[in-house]
Parts: sequence; structure tokens; C-alpha cells
Amino acid sequence: MQIKSWIILLSVLVLTTAVHAVDYIQPQPFAKQKQLQSLQKAPVQSNYYYPTITWGAAVLPLDNQALFPGGVKLMDDPIQQIQAVCKGETPFFRQTVGSSILAQEAFAKCGINMEVFTSLTDSTGGDVVVVRNTIKTLKDWCGRTAAIQYGGPHMGYFVDLKELANCPANQPIQLKYVSELTGPNSPEDAIRNDANIDIAFVIFPDALNLTEGNSAVDGLVIGTSTKVQRESIKDIVLVRSDWANANKSKLSSIRNAFFVTAQGKLQNKPLITKTANLLFGKGSQGVQDLTDMIADTKFHNQQQSDYFLTSPTNFNSLQKKVNRISKDFVELGFLSSRVSLTATDWNVKTETTAQIKTVSAQTAAKIAKEVKRADQSGHGSVLISTPVYFKANQNNFDIKQYASEFQEGIKYAKLNPGAVVKIVGNVDVSIVRAWRVAVQSKKSGDQQTLKKVQNWLNKVTNPAKPWNLPNMSSQLIQMELNMIEKAAMKTSQSRADAVAEALVEYAKKEGVDLNVAQMVIVPSGADNPEVAKPRSKSDVERNMRVEFTVTVYKAEADLSTFYDEQDF
Repeated sequence: MQIKSWIILLSVLVLTTAVHAVDYIQPQPFAKQKQLQSLQKAPVQSNYYYPTITWGAAVLPLDNQALFPGGVKLMDDPIQQIQAVCKGETPFFRQTVGSSILAQEAFAKCGINMEVFTSLTDSTGGDVVVVRNTIKTLKDWCGRTAAIQYGGPHMGYFVDLKELANCPANQPIQLKYVSELTGPNSPEDAIRNDANIDIAFVIFPDALNLTEGNSAVDGLVIGTSTKVQRESIKDIVLVRSDWANANKSKLSSIRNAFFVTAQGKLQNKPLITKTANLLFGKGSQGVQDLTDMIADTKFHNQQQSDYFLTSPTNFNSLQKKVNRISKDFVELGFLSSRVSLTATDWNVKTETTAQIKTVSAQTAAKIAKEVKRADQSGHGSVLISTPVYFKANQNNFDIKQYASEFQEGIKYAKLNPGAVVKIVGNVDVSIVRAWRVAVQSKKSGDQQTLKKVQNWLNKVTNPAKPWNLPNMSSQLIQMELNMIEKAAMKTSQSRADAVAEALVEYAKKEGVDLNVAQMVIVPSGADNPEVAKPRSKSDVERNMRVEFTVTVYKAEADLSTFYDEQDF
């Protein structure tokens, strides 16, 4: 992603050489916030307004301002929005899924039920996780400390990454909370000035400030972003159910008008200027800032919104996302009990059969070739992986036996739609290693080692005619090694193919949509052993595996152009 001009506005900080203390806060559930304690439900006023936040999707209500009697009001603070909804100033609550979940107990306290009447956008790169350079994969997050804005857009994002890291109970990811998303007392401020912070959830401009240029902090790198987990931060609009029941046709008009704007008016200069003036004040820089925000935003059409709100086969559906996030929020102490969110009934007919999106053999080969090229160029970095172990001569993978591994593979694909999930086949290195040692020993004239290899090969492989390596030429030994390596590569390919086929069958059985184009078969042969010099049966079995490996590629090797994002 190229450096954006909105860095200038969003990242104006007073940088000093002195380290200062960050004011961490003790998180308090929204329902216990002081400002919300005496709130009581009031009827929705006739001059209600629409609350929007500082994000690209603000163009949607601004283009349709006539649909809101009180106009559109900038209101980034979710607590302020909760107050407005309870007081009847607006029936709408506009936040991310995570912030909306945090708000549910507060709404219930003032006697209001909320429902999701539409989804708006996904973040596609504007939200970033910066880490210390000692952190290479998500597994390295375990036992580390992360800074995050409490109640902000990254709360739900953290849940997805925490699930992927899957840390043991004795090594949880510790959170320290700050009050602001950017500027003083923000996650950027925390990781810049507190050596105990290893991970920070920041916006893209702050990530660049931390990792590039004169203001960069030594040892900080970008770990991941919503360019990879681009369905983690979903923007939605909630509406008071009592008002919605009496204004269903009006709600439908608003929703449809948003879709029309998203499909045809995102480049409309008067609209961009009007929205930028609301968000940033008048000035040409605000227009450019908003233009760049829109470029970092995926706007939903009606099919995509319906798919998110209602589809039972969508791993990232509203209900499944709410279940995951609210479970974690209870464990973290943000909610007293798990909550639910329902969607407005638009009488959508949902598909109940899993949709398996495939590609042609030609396209699959093209993807695999590009993956290999990118890996050889050093453009890829592994985010996380899970092994599937198998036995000698195993050619099938029962979906009952490997259900947990297949669940992980699907989870990796669905939570990282901007990454490549490589299905990497590996075989035991023992025999290949023996022949490689034989080649080297023959070249160096090490007869003692050559005889040791010969004895081991005759014992383990039990050939019809015992090997006599000292009497074989270097060329013959090399030819044997080449054949063994090719056989290992072929075996690893067939094992990876078998796992991929079983994964697809598992997805169908479980009723989960799967984009097979995102998954690439990579035969590794014996070149990537867990144990380089196996000394026991358990060592050998650790090498016999297929891995689901999530690989993130740099912009210059972005593979998203080689497969279509699932688009319903």
C-alpha cells in the first residue's frame, strides 16, 4: 500500500525525544459508564438525525441527507451515540460490530432493543498491527502485551487475531487500554514510549510513522493489517426496533439509497467535498484525506450485505461474528453475559448449501507459479500454520479423524481472505538425507561415513539387492538421490492434494463456503523437516505432515489479483 496523503492530517503529533508516561485506563463496560447511568428510554423525535463517524462510509448518508429530518451529525464517540439513541435524538447507532456488541447492555439498561438494519463497509488496509521485530508470527504474540483503544474499532479485530494465535492458557495476550485511537494516549503513543508494549493496534498513518522515516522507532515493523484480515472490521448500522417496526418502508428506502450511492457516486466531487467538510472542516487537504479513506474501504452492495446479515453458510456472518466476539468480551470483563444481535428481516432467501468456489487447472497453476516466484524472492512471510500429521503410506484423510485440523484450515482462510493459505506437503527426510550424505561422502572420499550410510539403507529399505555404495560411482549415487528426491516431491504433492480434497468435502459437510482459489498446493518433499536429523519414530512422524500455512505477501507480490474475492 502506498503512503497516503491523509497521514498529514491524522498523524499530527508533537514528537519529542523525551519518553513520557502513557495514561492507561481501566476498562469499564459501556453499561457502567457514568454518563449512561440515569438514561431512560424516550420516543424518537420527529427531527431525528443520522450519526456518522470519521470514515469513508460517511459519503453514504451525506449523499442522502434529505432522508434524515435532522440531517447528518459527526459523532465518533459510541458513548455519545448511545446517549442520543436512548434520548430519542436518533434511532440509529453507527459503529463497528465490536463496538455495537459492547453497547448492547447499555441499550438494554435504558429499555431499548437494537437490530442491525444494514452493513456498510469492510476495512481493507487502513487498520494495522505494529509489532516488535522479534515477533515473527501470530504464535509469537502469546505472553506479549498489546496496546488498544478501549471501545474503538479494533476491539473486534483483536478477537479474530487472538483466535488465530490460539495461545495456551498460561501465556495469554495481555491488553493495556488507552482512551484515544490516534495522538496522545493512543496505541501509537504507547508502543513509542513504553518498552513493555510489544503490539499496537493503530491506523495506517500511525503505523507508517512508527516504522518509516525520521519518526520511526527502531525495531518496530508492521505485523499484519486489514489488507489481510479484511473482513475483521465490519461497519454496520443499528436501529431501534420499536422505531424500525413502525418505519420499515422508510428504513428500506435508506438502505437502498446507500447501495445506490456506493455503486455509482464514490467519485462524485461535490459529494466528496461536502463529506470532507463535515469530517475535517473546509480545505483541500480534507478532500484528499477522504478520497484516500474511500480507497481503503470496501463498500457493500445489497448482495454482500444480505450475505453478511443472513447467510448460514458464511463463516463471517453477523451471528457467527457476534458469537465469537461477545464470548471473548465476557471473558475480558466487558460484558456481564453474552449478547446477540439480530438483523432486520428483509425477506431474503438465503442459500443453505455451502458454496465452494473453484478455479480452472490453468488458473491454479498460474497461482502456484506466482506463489513459488514470490517465495523465492523473499516476499512472503508466514503469519500462522497448523500441521496435519499422517502415517506411512497413508493416502486418505478421514474428515471425522481430522475434523479439528480442517476447522483450523477453514478458519485460516476465512479470517485471512487477503492472504494465501498454502497446503504444504512434507515427507520424512531420513532416506533423502541418507542419500545426500552418501553423495557428499563419495565426493570427499569419506569411506567410513559411506559405509555407515550403506548399512543404514540396507537395514531400513531392505532392498532385494544390498547396496554397495563404495563400488558405485558418484554419478550413480547422485542419480539415486535425484530419483529419491523426485519420489519425495511426488509423495508430498499427492498428500497435499488428498488433504485439499478432504478439506473441500469437510466444508461441504459443515455447510461452510470456501474459496478454493485462495488455497495453493505446495509440495515441499523432504526440504522442510521439523526434525532435520530424525533419531526416533516420533521424529520421523513429526516430519510426515501437511501444513495449512497462512502466507502474507508484500505489495509487490500481491496475489489477490490471481484469485477473485468471494463476492455474493
